[in-house]
Amino acid sequence: TRVEATAGGEMVTAVVNGKQELIDLKIDKTLINPDDPDLLCDVIKAAVNSAINKSRSLAGEEMKKVLGGLPIPPGIFG
Repeated sequence: TRVEATAGGEMVTAVVNGKQELIDLKIDKTLINPDDPDLLCDVIKAAVNSAINKSRSLAGEEMKKVLGGLPIPPGIFG
């Protein structure tokens, strides 16, 4: 499963797999400013964290389907 998320007005796109591993990262070159590296770092972190959270949420929903309604302890899948 691939999950995609963007940040910074879609200037950074992060793609993670079902294991919450980053498998692709796209950065719009206009966002790269040597005078402000912190902005680039913040936007990358936002995109990656959003993709990971979406992946965890999707994994939790899929697990609920597999378990057929059995309760899942809080925090297991986000």
